[in-house]
Amino acid sequence: MPSYQARIEAADIGAGAGILRWSTSAIALAAVASAGLIFVFADPIARALYPGFDSSTVGMTATAIRILSPIIVFSAIGNIFQSVLHSRRRFLLPALIPPLINVTIIASIATMATAYGIYAISLGYLAGNLLWIVILLPFTLLFYSGSAEVRGDEKRTMVRAFGFLAALIVVDQLSGIVQRAILSQFEAGLISAFTYGTRIAGLPIGILIGAIAIVLFPKLISELSEGQKEGRESLVQIGIIAVVGLIAPAAVFIVVNAELIILTIFGSTSFTTQALQNTTTVLQVYAAALPAQALILFMAKLFVAARKTQLLLFISIAAGAVQLILTYFLAMQMGWIGVPIATFLYAHVHMLLLMALARRFTQIDYRGLLASLAVTTVTLTICGAVYLVPTADSLTDAAVKTIVFVLAYFATLYLARERSILTMLTAKNAN
Repeated sequence: MPSYQARIEAADIGAGAGILRWSTSAIALAAVASAGLIFVFADPIARALYPGFDSSTVGMTATAIRILSPIIVFSAIGNIFQSVLHSRRRFLLPALIPPLINVTIIASIATMATAYGIYAISLGYLAGNLLWIVILLPFTLLFYSGSAEVRGDEKRTMVRAFGFLAALIVVDQLSGIVQRAILSQFEAGLISAFTYGTRIAGLPIGILIGAIAIVLFPKLISELSEGQKEGRESLVQIGIIAVVGLIAPAAVFIVVNAELIILTIFGSTSFTTQALQNTTTVLQVYAAALPAQALILFMAKLFVAARKTQLLLFISIAAGAVQLILTYFLAMQMGWIGVPIATFLYAHVHMLLLMALARRFTQIDYRGLLASLAVTTVTLTICGAVYLVPTADSLTDAAVKTIVFVLAYFATLYLARERSILTMLTAKNAN
């Protein structure tokens, strides 16, 4: 994306098209090879991933892996199409893709569950990700037209970046693999508890921070390539404060109302008492880590925008190694609860490493940043006291408290002249 955006901002459309054709072909080839290997070796992969499963469950898992393997190709190409539109500041259509995929998944499960049983879930995901390409292809095909070829130095730069980012994904996925392998050896249902807990906790990041990171990414590329303009506050600093400011109230809400959220989504008959308690604990721990996780997402975009993919990989490997060691050690000492606690600690280590090393290529006033974050923390604590008011444990009461909490929180930030969120949302100084 940085290479392509640099070309189109310089009005070199032909070279931009050449970059698209070459990178799409290379990434699609790698994705097809990866999907083929996973399809062929699904059985040993399933056995390695879940050592606690019996042979029947391993067989079902392997079948699901084979059904899902083409998603590697669909999502790779879909992400390229999406990135092209982002580079050209077209955000509405890509933003519609996640809900459309989810609707397709739900519809597929509803229509195929009788015929295909549990595999309807995998087939639904397959159909949803195929839709990603089908929708975006007509809107991106035109941008592939052009006669210019890609220079050798550009190819080498993109190959290195691709290699580093691919390794980064492997490192990121490795932690999840280790977590599930460990959980498969404890009580039944823990992997589902983690899946539910992490997915629910991740919704605010996906909705709020994911959108912010996507919209700011092209602007970050431009700012980092042009340099900071005189009299303008750093978009990086605005983004950091806004990310924390927006995700913090969501984290508080989820921590306080974790059990109520789970019961509202799944119903009171979906869980045993122990399963409900496990899922609630997982959700609370992951929600408490949301500010750190949100900053990791934003800072990773910043490193890629600055073309510091190698440095990003090294940081992620270091943080990932810490997570793996903590996960194994805490799980052995504390049981399965050590797994989410290890993730909580890892998120903060990873976030601090990214923040510290971003100083190499950004202009961040860390003293001012800490002051802003302190104001946000104090405001959050004061306004969060509304949850201490005794009321009935119902969805209505939780909603009323949350509305009061959020309004008081943003009003207090505004009165305290901490306006980074408003500045970013209104695009002042961000363009």
